[in-house]
Amino acid sequence: MKMPLLAALVLLAASPATAAGPSFDCASARQPAEKAICADPALAEADVALSRAYRQAQQRLASDPAAMQELKASQRGFIATRDVAFGHPDYSLADHMSRRTAMLTNINIEERRTLLNDWASTSGTISVNRSTKGLLRVFASASDEARGAWTCEFTGFGKPKGDTVVAAEEAGHSDYEGWTLTLRRIGRMIEVTENRPTPDPTGGLKPFCGMRGSLAGKYFGVSDEGHGDEMGPGE
Repeated sequence: MKMPLLAALVLLAASPATAAGPSFDCASARQPAEKAICADPALAEADVALSRAYRQAQQRLASDPAAMQELKASQRGFIATRDVAFGHPDYSLADHMSRRTAMLTNINIEERRTLLNDWASTSGTISVNRSTKGLLRVFASASDEARGAWTCEFTGFGKPKGDTVVAAEEAGHSDYEGWTLTLRRIGRMIEVTENRPTPDPTGGLKPFCGMRGSLAGKYFGVSDEGHGDEMGPGE
C-alpha cells in the first residue's frame, strides 16, 4: 500500500539529516583533536571551512613560490600547535580554527608595492601607515595562537629605505630599552626581525612581549585600505 504523500513528507522531515563530515577521512583520524572534529558536527563544518580557505589561499598565492612555501609551513605549524594544545583547559579548538580560517580568507591576492599595508599571520597582525616627516608608523601585536599564554605589542617609527624599514619607539621614550623591529617586504609578505640592543640592558627579555612571546616571522598581506600605496621606491 502506498504511503499518503503528506505522511511521507512528515516522516522525511522528522528524519535526522546526515551530518556532513570534515575535510579528512575520520577512519584515519589518530590525533585527539581530529577525533573531536569527527565527533562534533559543528567542528566538522568549521574544519571544512578552514580547508576551503586554505585551498583558496593556495590558489591566490600560486604565482609566488616564497609565499606558497610559507603558507604550507604555517599550515603545518597550525596543525602541530592544535594537536599539542588540544585538551588544555585554556584551549578552544573552535576558536583556534575560526581565527585560522579568518586569516587565510583575508590573504590578499595582490602583490604589495610598498610596506604600506596590513599584514597578518595566525598569531599576529602588523599595520604600516604613513606618519610625519617621511616616517612610517608600525603597529604590531601578537599573542600565543593556541592559549593566549603571551602577548606582544609594539609601536614604532622609521624611515623606509626601499622595501625595508627599521622601526624604533618614538623619540624621547625608553619603554623598549633600545629594541627595534626590522620589516622587509618580500612580494606578498613581510619578514619581521626583532633587533636586540648592544649592550642589552634587558638581558634578552623583550619589553614589548610577554615571556616566550615573539613578533618575528613572516606575515601575509591582507588589506591595503586606507594606507596609500603610492609611496615611491626611493622613499
